[in-house]
Amino acid sequence: SIPTLIFGIIFYVLLGRWGYGKKAKAETPARLPSEVPPASGSSRRLVIVIILSAFNFTLIFSAISFVPLFVVDHLRESEEAAAAMLALFYSGGLWAGPLGGYLSDRMGRVPVLVVACLISGPVIYLMSLAPFGWSLSAVLIIIGAVMHIPMPVSEAYIV
Repeated sequence: SIPTLIFGIIFYVLLGRWGYGKKAKAETPARLPSEVPPASGSSRRLVIVIILSAFNFTLIFSAISFVPLFVVDHLRESEEAAAAMLALFYSGGLWAGPLGGYLSDRMGRVPVLVVACLISGPVIYLMSLAPFGWSLSAVLIIIGAVMHIPMPVSEAYIV
């Protein structure tokens, strides 16, 4: 953690030198004519997107928390194998995050989010049926992808 702390201090100093720490000039408090008022239902849609994203994340993460115990106790595998299965889950997010952003740009944010939410339940159920090996590995990678695909989608919707 010491290299990270040193990097943070250096980064903070460099940003200050480049002028990112200065206050912005005060603008007139009146609304600029180019600003568009927010749509009437935009906050309602935002709440729905946040709830869907949080539900999907909570559902998957609550199941994934028990994967090492499931692999060791139910499937009778070693603790190292359980750690490898957990690593496979997170490796699915390495490529799924950018894929989710790409899909949301092409197909729309809400459809990608809804499809990810609909896939998450059956895939978690398949985890209990999959034997140890390639099938469990594939299911865990898919679960990792389903959890990480909505993240850039919801971030893009909020921003």
